[in-house]
Amino acid sequence: MGVPHRLSTVLLIALAGCGTELTHGVPRCAKPAPLFGHFDSRAPGYFIKVRDPAQNFWPTASRLETEYSMQVESRLPRFNMLQVATSPVEVARIRCDAAVEWVEYKAVVLAGGGGDL
Repeated sequence: MGVPHRLSTVLLIALAGCGTELTHGVPRCAKPAPLFGHFDSRAPGYFIKVRDPAQNFWPTASRLETEYSMQVESRLPRFNMLQVATSPVEVARIRCDAAVEWVEYKAVVLAGGGGDL
């Protein structure tokens, strides 16, 4: 009886260390849109690139806003993009939407200095 208990403890510890796959959600589709970048607490949130041509941006953006649980921070029709705040699990769902070309973590960009971050 002791061995299964130790094995389950080891598996639990191993799964807790997986990080990205478990905490950021796993898309449940065959070909999810790519997720670029990495999480930075200084710039939480995501950019969503809409695949549709520019003339279809507004109807597609509206559908995405109502279909998924996200707070739209800005709409960028010139770039076919939305800037949103949402959960990692919801990002996994969004990546499976055929209208989404890619998703990218928001990031902090530092100008000048040239040193290590």
